[in-house]
Amino acid sequence: MIRNLILLIFFVFISESLFSQKQNFRKPGGSTRKNFVWNYELMCTGVGNTDVEVVKCFSFGKNFKKARDKVRMDAVHGALFKGISGSSKSLASGCEPKRPIINLISYQDERDWFDEFFVSGAYLQYVNITNNAQVPASDIVKLKRGGYKVGFTLTIKFEELKKRMIEEGFSRSLVEGFNN
Repeated sequence: MIRNLILLIFFVFISESLFSQKQNFRKPGGSTRKNFVWNYELMCTGVGNTDVEVVKCFSFGKNFKKARDKVRMDAVHGALFKGISGSSKSLASGCEPKRPIINLISYQDERDWFDEFFVSGAYLQYVNITNNAQVPASDIVKLKRGGYKVGFTLTIKFEELKKRMIEEGFSRSLVEGFNN
């Protein structure tokens, strides 16, 4: 009797995990992807024009191509939610750390909007890979657990992205902060 009860509970848990619904969405290129995994490192390496930040983003992927496909999304996500870190080398080049653009909500608060922003490719207008995605050998690391960590240099149109998030109501402008 106890054995049958344990087996019943076991099968209930197995069936629950097999038939539970997961949120699917499409990433650029048409394939579906379940639940974004945000795993990257983002640091400032210089300043471009007045509104452009030059950053180095290390993305992780099963191979070089997967890391390259993911790096622009990671860089924009980093600018929005984590900010851009600096280093002693980047400070010498005039680059200062940047706070995250999003300061009123979290990704989870507006998950549907941000999933659509990334899936539709709307973020691509704010980021570019420099040097035709040519990466020095020192920025490609093969990981012990499999996969690669690849560092790409990108430009982020930081002020344009910030302006869009203010218009959407996800961020507050500096002037607005002083008026309240």
